Amino acid sequence: MIRYYEMYDALVREVWRNHQDAGAVGGGHDFPHALMVAQYAQKVAEGERFPEVIARLGWLAGIVHNTDRLYSSLDDQKMRDLIIKTLSDFTGGLSAERISIVADAVLVHSLWELPKNFGGHRRKVAVLLRDADKLASINGLLPLRSAQNYHNLPVYDVVWGLDDPEATYRNPKTVARDIQYSLEWQQPGWIVTETARKLAEPGFKALEGILADMERPFRETGLNPWPLPYH
Repeated sequence: MIRYYEMYDALVREVWRNHQDAGAVGGGHDFPHALMVAQYAQKVAEGERFPEVIARLGWLAGIVHNTDRLYSSLDDQKMRDLIIKTLSDFTGGLSAERISIVADAVLVHSLWELPKNFGGHRRKVAVLLRDADKLASINGLLPLRSAQNYHNLPVYDVVWGLDDPEATYRNPKTVARDIQYSLEWQQPGWIVTETARKLAEPGFKALEGILADMERPFRETGLNPWPLPYH
């Protein structure tokens, strides 16, 4: 793999400083997560045999994709302007067209589906970023990051287990349910590229094992089903 983190050292340092300044140290959207997403985007691009320029733009999209988390008060246009300025200042002459592709990929990476007008390089880079962002979460780090993010929630619902009908992706009710929602990405269409789907398989199996083991201590101690009228 080309070491884009060395090629774009100035950009990487700037992104790291932005995370430090924003207090984004730890949690699911820290600097190591951003770099991991960038690396996965490159790895998937190479596995799909995309042109090097697509791998490069996917990597750049990954390294700056936390911008929406660091500056959540900005509207889409100001966010896009900030991404474009950052890339213009720290990539050493990347063309305006390519910078625009990267900025657009970042702005849509959390949407349920890509805009219909995304085609060509713009669509490929957006797909890379979305697949890479999922890959960076489908692993043993996810339970720890979920617990950090939802430290105010119960770890596990002793009554409902993983079946609380009121839980949603945005309001998981427990840390366990937040972890479980990542397993939905196994369904067709959530992870687009074949390379990313293969890379995700070990992580899905690991998370399934962790979730399955959560019920065991309750069963072994006679607490499943929950025997008390309160919890």
